[in-house]
Amino acid sequence: MKSFTVITWKRYLKRFVTLVLFCVCLFLFTLHLLHWLFPFPRHLLTLPPPSLQLEDCRSEPLMAFVNSAEEWYFPVALANVSNSFVKAILSVEDKNFYRHRGIDYLAIVRAIWGNVSATRPLSGASTITMQTVRLLQTRPRSLWNKCVETFRAWQLEKILRKDEILYLYINRTPYGSNLIGVEAAARRYFGKSAKRLSLAEASMLAGLPQSPERLRPDRYRERNWRRAVFAMSRLCQEGHISRAELLHGLAERPELSLSPRHFIAPHFCYWVHATGIPTNTIRTTLDMRTQQIAERILGDGLQKWTGKGIDNGAVVVLDNHTDAIRAMVGSADFFAVSTPGQINGAVEPRSPGSTLKPFTYALAFDDGLAAPASTLLDLPYLDSHHHFQNYDKTYSGPVSARAALRQSLNIPPLRLLEQIGGDRLLATLRQTGLRSLTDTAEHYGLTLTLGGCEVSLLELAEAYATLARLGVHRRLRFSEAQPRSASSTVISEASAYLVSDILRDTEPLIASDIPLPKLCPPFAWKTGTSSHHRDAWAVFYNPDITVAVWIGNMDARKTPEIVGIHAAAPIACRIFLELARPGENVWYTMPATVQMREVCALSGSLPQPGICPHRIDDLYIPGKSSALACHVHLEAEIDIATGQLLCQFCRNEKNVRREVYEEWDAQTALWWREHGSSRLLPRHNSACTYVRGDDLVILSPVDGREYASRVEEQYVLLQAVSPSTARLYWMVDGILLQECAQGERVRYSLQPGSHSIVCIDGMGRQKTVTIHVR
Repeated sequence: MKSFTVITWKRYLKRFVTLVLFCVCLFLFTLHLLHWLFPFPRHLLTLPPPSLQLEDCRSEPLMAFVNSAEEWYFPVALANVSNSFVKAILSVEDKNFYRHRGIDYLAIVRAIWGNVSATRPLSGASTITMQTVRLLQTRPRSLWNKCVETFRAWQLEKILRKDEILYLYINRTPYGSNLIGVEAAARRYFGKSAKRLSLAEASMLAGLPQSPERLRPDRYRERNWRRAVFAMSRLCQEGHISRAELLHGLAERPELSLSPRHFIAPHFCYWVHATGIPTNTIRTTLDMRTQQIAERILGDGLQKWTGKGIDNGAVVVLDNHTDAIRAMVGSADFFAVSTPGQINGAVEPRSPGSTLKPFTYALAFDDGLAAPASTLLDLPYLDSHHHFQNYDKTYSGPVSARAALRQSLNIPPLRLLEQIGGDRLLATLRQTGLRSLTDTAEHYGLTLTLGGCEVSLLELAEAYATLARLGVHRRLRFSEAQPRSASSTVISEASAYLVSDILRDTEPLIASDIPLPKLCPPFAWKTGTSSHHRDAWAVFYNPDITVAVWIGNMDARKTPEIVGIHAAAPIACRIFLELARPGENVWYTMPATVQMREVCALSGSLPQPGICPHRIDDLYIPGKSSALACHVHLEAEIDIATGQLLCQFCRNEKNVRREVYEEWDAQTALWWREHGSSRLLPRHNSACTYVRGDDLVILSPVDGREYASRVEEQYVLLQAVSPSTARLYWMVDGILLQECAQGERVRYSLQPGSHSIVCIDGMGRQKTVTIHVR
């Protein structure tokens, strides 16, 4: 009987073992079959978009932004997490993590026994892998979903290594509020990275995943600390830390560092954030010191204007060598409501005024249309759409290109642009970085050189950085990780140097009571004022840095006090001088393509030997600048008795003296006469029988004629003859209309009112008629 019992027991045991093995095999087969039929959804492994942390060029924090899910989330590698935190999270959540395959069967048995026997009520058996699955795809709590999560955990262990699973876990676990991941929690609660967490701090965070909201240290300090003590005790029990380390951790009891989040250079940070770079930390090019200097000086400089209707401004500072944006101040006060401070004035397109004129001169120098000493005409000028004037509504007559750019006269660059062509200037401006210029050259017309367009302060700074690099353009960088863009030569080195040399003059700044130090470093500068006094601009640069300032109002209202040299230049100058390298005269070495030559002081052309009375030395570009001799000075024979000009037919050897005079075109000659010049070529001998002074005749229109302007395009033809000259000059109401050959007809569009029409020939003779248009 006993033998039968033993045999029967062995038989049943064998059957039981066989059944167990069969069940295990069936279970494993079913698992693999399900794994094949329902593979793990790998798209769940993709981490959510990170929050953005911006730092300055020295890794000092500027600002952080939540991600698209409105969460603070900064993924961090395991190597950059405190070892104390890794040990603590494993100890309290899954001490067998590195020994099981996603399912801790012993923990399951222990949990069942504890819940049934009530020795460990409500004990769970979720592994870190299971919790990770639940974090990757949330499901309602139920027995079926628990089975699904268990299966998915087994799958996850098959496709990822343990460290990869732990990486997902510590980066996807909530830590209270909208904090996701240990890095976000460490920054928020302790103001440091996860790598720098102490034992006590790590234990405080390691206890949070059990119940993130119920254990939040900023709300339930004592409850969180009790959980941290439990975590440290477990670490000591399991031999991960010594008792001395435990006592030190218990004595530490860290204080929370819940200081307000950094909010530095907000306009710049929001602008960078809008680029949408998919990364969690950007070390920007912004320099904290430079930013603070720009903010302080802008605020100080605006105080004197607040009572005069000017309440805002913006600043951009660039490093010309690295193409880095070192400062961007978008408004005087980001939080101001009455003067909408949250608008970024550094990137808002506005009329740049005269700040674009240097680029017109640079092209003119490149094309040989002018050199710094060349004479340009600052006289009344009109085209079919505009009657152009200077800012002060006066004219300087013949001026050198150097003086015209220094004084920011309007008429000379217009005349140059007419020769250069609007398409060429527009293309050049776009290549320097003025990407807001999206219309055609025909749309802008000649006013393009006067600022008849809209660009942003940041674009203008980029364009001037091109001048500062002597014609080489590179795209600006806002991140230290950005590679430098390819260089492109937009303006020749020679012409950029000439423009910079002209803009180096500081006398207008001194005249405007802008203080300069005794040992002032060299710099080039330019100001601009938009039409109707809406915007004031100033740009200062040297080989190292470019400082650009805009002053005005965000609503673009007119303010008579807004003038570039008075409102913007003092602020830009102070910023530049504070940032420039002290005691160093940083300036350009004159390129080999620029040389010095002697020119006529009046015409800027090569002097005629023995004729041009005054000469100066000035810069030019060999092979490009004009090599023509002076066309203004000439030696003429004058009748001693009458002071009149003699020709070969009426000259008398006994009563002749030879003198040097100036011969100008008709409009310039008229200007000189009105301003009392004594060196103009005198009138021809009235007694000459070959050339008479009365030969100039206006054939059309008839003096005193009345016209009725009934249609928009009605016009009258102007015609005159003069046998003594090949060219005639027509002026209407004191403004040059057109130059033509004698006998040629000139069309003049009728405008209501009375008009004085003057015709002048090359010998200075003139006739006038008056017409009336109803």
